[in-house]
Amino acid sequence: MQQETLCFNELVRTYEQDVRRYSLFLCGNRDLAEDIAQETFLRAYRYIHLFRGDASFKTWLFKIAQHAAKDLQQKQSAQHSILTKAKLALNYYPSAEHTYFDSYLKDEICEIVLMLPHVFQQVIVLDVKYDRSIQEIAQQLQVSAGTVKSRLYRARIKISEHMMRRHG
Repeated sequence: MQQETLCFNELVRTYEQDVRRYSLFLCGNRDLAEDIAQETFLRAYRYIHLFRGDASFKTWLFKIAQHAAKDLQQKQSAQHSILTKAKLALNYYPSAEHTYFDSYLKDEICEIVLMLPHVFQQVIVLDVKYDRSIQEIAQQLQVSAGTVKSRLYRARIKISEHMMRRHG
């Protein structure tokens, strides 16, 4: 058990920064990104026996982070739905400040994406906004799946770097 703990700690040390940055990119919120990163490593530890080596270990971790973010968003969406119904029952509406900051974050991410080179914009929009698979994006852009993966990875890194510079 101690050997497993040492291996897990090494795994976290090796990939922690990348997973945190990617999690921040996925959700745009530092607190949520922390939750996603923690959940990613817990799932990786729990399911390490399922890692087949078809892709790099970091890619596998990023896929886990995507699923963790999606699960968290679904959970929040359900909670939001319940809260919204409760607020409507109380005739409560979000403050202008709350609405502004929600809109501001979305605008900020869009602004960063628009600053990226066109090839990165294409893959990010198709992946995030239109939820296309790697193969679908490759077919649409008439490039290889490897090219799409590379562009997505590089685009996400650039977005994360911009977010980190803006928010310290």
